[in-house]
Amino acid sequence: MFGQKRSASWRHWFIAVFASGSALCLVGCGAEQLPESPSSISPSPTNSSSFFESDDEALSAGVDGYMAYLKMSDEITASGGADAQRIRPFVSEELFPSFVDGYESLMSKEVRSEGSTAIDSARLQTWIADDAFASVSFYLCVDVSQIRLFDNAGNDVTPPDRAPRIPILATVRVHNSTEGSVLTENEPWSGESFC
Repeated sequence: MFGQKRSASWRHWFIAVFASGSALCLVGCGAEQLPESPSSISPSPTNSSSFFESDDEALSAGVDGYMAYLKMSDEITASGGADAQRIRPFVSEELFPSFVDGYESLMSKEVRSEGSTAIDSARLQTWIADDAFASVSFYLCVDVSQIRLFDNAGNDVTPPDRAPRIPILATVRVHNSTEGSVLTENEPWSGESFC
């Protein structure tokens, strides 16, 4: 299944975006080498499942799941990483420990965020489905330009060299029930930026 061996990379992405002064970790932090350009990859043929009516519907469901994760992540970082367990319903069991580590790192630095993270573009890579759920993989540009970081004294400590837009390869597991969507992969893109 998608993303099961990449959980440690999220912490590197988190630190690069929220805690460190450099976005250099965004290149090469993934566990696997990804293709050079998302434009060179066509979406895989979908299977015969009737889970989604179209590739556009699959992408929309994946993006909706990712947006739900981003909203909760923004809430946690706005509280300085407190109550990091709130992310549990939005990420897979494999990713959960690294997410908690990232939020705890933010808390130990006594930094909180203000603002909202956004997605400014997304492109389907592939999706597969069975009767219970679909895994939707897609490329997206995560816009962190509206996120500012503040220390306990209220000083803006946002790294001046932080990249405003981050190219990501994500996979979201969309359930065919009321369970909601779960992020299973959240990898910085290692090729040429498409953002």
